[in-house]
Amino acid sequence: MLNATDFRRFKSDVQQHLQLEAQRKQQHEDHVEEIDSTFHHLNQHPSATLLSNRNLKGSANELRVACALGSRTSNRLLESSCQIMEAFHDSLLRRTIAINLEYELKRQLFPTLADSSPQRSQSSFMSVREAKKEDPERAKRILKGWFTSRQDEHQFWAAMHILKSVSSSVHPTNTIKGDPMNVSTTCTLLEQDFLPATTLRDQGRSLKWDRKKKQLIRRLVTKLGQASPSDGNTTFLHSRS
Repeated sequence: MLNATDFRRFKSDVQQHLQLEAQRKQQHEDHVEEIDSTFHHLNQHPSATLLSNRNLKGSANELRVACALGSRTSNRLLESSCQIMEAFHDSLLRRTIAINLEYELKRQLFPTLADSSPQRSQSSFMSVREAKKEDPERAKRILKGWFTSRQDEHQFWAAMHILKSVSSSVHPTNTIKGDPMNVSTTCTLLEQDFLPATTLRDQGRSLKWDRKKKQLIRRLVTKLGQASPSDGNTTFLHSRS
């Protein structure tokens, strides 16, 4: 799996390559100017050299076109590669957000139990069902802090399903483009549109990353972020497998 260090190195390499391409293009342009200058000089000689001069001029034009085309093609390929890498990077982050939200919900439902306990090691949906059985009033109070309605709760499970569908792994360090992942950067990512995994598509409106799901998850992230403002980051954003 690509880690944050490799991703930042990749982006740095791309930027350096683009700079080198710009330098090469300028060098090629300089060579073309030299050829043109030579052509004009040779053109002052007897007409016996005219054919050679024409060939030289044609070669110069071909070089100019080839340089421009090569530069454009290289830039397109590099930009496309960078977009693919960023999309993969964002997919890891989306799954990480979902995993950590579920982790925090289970922690609040069973604060005295270890992560490895049956109640907390199972899916968050099953943890909620277990909490409702063990202590209905407490579970109701906790869930009320998360969801304002039953519809919100349904939206939450669908959102978790979508966010986790785009990747099989969480992000190793929780960073967006090399910056620490906090409430602000998380909410920015959540606002972006994306398609869930192919297996989830065409299964109805509830499995689309729509406005309601964005608003709900952003609200939860913001609320949880306010619970631990001491260092500017939030505990629920720490990577968990």
